Amino acid sequence: MDADYEIDCSDIPCGKCRHLPLHFRRCNAIGCDDGFIDESEYDPVNFAEGEEFTPCDECFGGVQRWCPKCGWSWDDQQKANACQEDDKE
Repeated sequence: MDADYEIDCSDIPCGKCRHLPLHFRRCNAIGCDDGFIDESEYDPVNFAEGEEFTPCDECFGGVQRWCPKCGWSWDDQQKANACQEDDKE
């Protein structure tokens, strides 16, 4: 990740090496606003502005977290969990 980050003050450790603290930054995905994307940005014909919001596929909640020690990414774990949920359906 790049140097534009902050230190996560929560007590959630790294999912791989248990290191504390994690680093985080605001999601830089185009259209992401606090973890959600306004569908009118991508499909203005079918959606009015503010009508439909979907979770961001990059951050799943507005911030991107990672471990500075081993490189583990909270976002990668969230993506893996989402894929497992899709496979169950």
